[in-house]
Amino acid sequence: MKSLPKIILLFAVTFASLQLYAQRIRVVEGKVPDLKNEKAVNTEFTYDNISVGKFDKEADYIKAKTEEYNNKEAGRGDSWAKKWVDDREYRFQPKFDELLTKYSDLTIDNNAKYTIIFHTTFIEPGFNIGITRKNAFING
Repeated sequence: MKSLPKIILLFAVTFASLQLYAQRIRVVEGKVPDLKNEKAVNTEFTYDNISVGKFDKEADYIKAKTEEYNNKEAGRGDSWAKKWVDDREYRFQPKFDELLTKYSDLTIDNNAKYTIIFHTTFIEPGFNIGITRKNAFING
């Protein structure tokens, strides 16, 4: 029973460190504003210098997948490559805005005082091959 407090302390420290890691913000310039009095923000998205899965450059990933799909069916890879880029504007960015407004008191307004710039740095497309899987996620 003497080790029970040590186990509880270890669990608490581990849990706290995971929470702190998940909330890490890097300020590139300026300062993080207090948005509690704001009713609206603008959102912008950037996709420069992205690495994807095991590829250091997104262009290498797109080239490999395009070739792979075109070898299976002519034109399929070219169609996939276009969708890879178009989905940002037509699916992912609107979903980000939708969830931001749903889970905050903010609305999206292009003329708002503040702009949230979300810069994607890494994309894991994920996979499911039956015996193993990896969920898709992004870092930004």
